[in-house]
Amino acid sequence: MELLKEIQEKVQYVIVNEAGASVYSASKLATEEFPHFDVGQRSAASIERRLQDPLAELVKLIRNPLESVSTSMI
Repeated sequence: MELLKEIQEKVQYVIVNEAGASVYSASKLATEEFPHFDVGQRSAASIERRLQDPLAELVKLIRNPLESVSTSMI
């Protein structure tokens, strides 16, 4: 927050729930979608897409029935 106070331009930000991003970022699907990203970058992409379309990102997590998803995400 202190860094934002130093910036002259108006800055806006959104807080996004990151629950499940680590599940996605370590998945085979994430590796296929972002083959040149490391786990942290895939996690960031998942969080960013959750902001744009939360339901679509949730569906990606439950697409594979062997992967568990926390009910706190719903």
